[in-house]
Amino acid sequence: MAKLSEAQIQFLKAHKIDPSLLYDASGQSSSDWRGAMKKIGKKFAFGTSPCGAEGHTLRSRHGHCIQCDPSRIAYALRFSKPGHVYILGSLTGKLIKIGVTTELASRVANVVSMQYGNASDWQPLAVTEKINGAGKIEAAAHNILEAHRVTGKSCRAGETHITYELYSCDYNNAKSALESAVPEGTKIFTKASQPVLSAFKGLERAA
Repeated sequence: MAKLSEAQIQFLKAHKIDPSLLYDASGQSSSDWRGAMKKIGKKFAFGTSPCGAEGHTLRSRHGHCIQCDPSRIAYALRFSKPGHVYILGSLTGKLIKIGVTTELASRVANVVSMQYGNASDWQPLAVTEKINGAGKIEAAAHNILEAHRVTGKSCRAGETHITYELYSCDYNNAKSALESAVPEGTKIFTKASQPVLSAFKGLERAA
C-alpha cells in the first residue's frame, strides 16, 4: 500500500483535490488501476509507476502526470462537478450548442458577448435541473450528435478562437440527445416559447 509524501499532500491541498477522489494504485498495472478507477468513480491515482520527466507518481485516470501538467486536474474534475446541462440555439447561424453551467443567464450572456459561432442571437431552449457529473452528461450528448458537429469561431479577450461545440441539427435531435444522456428521472425544463422551439425544428445548414 502506497503512502502519500508530504510534497504530494501539499500539492493536493494547493489544487483543492479531495482525498476521496484518490485511488491507491500501488502494485497494479496501469490498465488495472485505470479500469478500477473508472468503475468506482475515482479521479486521481497515487502509487503509480513514476513519470518519465520528474519521477512523480500522481496521475489522472487517463494516465497523465498531474504534477507535471496540473491543467489535467481541471479537466478531470469538470466531469464530476454538479451543474446544469443546457441547449442554446441561434436562428441566424442555424446552430445548436450544448454545454454546462452553474448559472444559465450569465452563461447565455457570455456566449452572446463572444459571438460564439459568429452568432449573437443565442437564446436558451432547454436546461436540466442541477445534476452531478454534468460534464460527463454533456460529453455523452455531444457524442450522440457527432454527425451534426460543425466548427465556427468566437472572440475571447480580443482573440479569435475556433469552436467545436456547435451542431447543425433540429432542436428535437438535440433534446433527444440530452434526454438519452441524463440519468433516468432527471428534469429537463423548457426555456423558450413554443413558437421559438418550432422555429428551431427542421433548422439545419445545407451541406
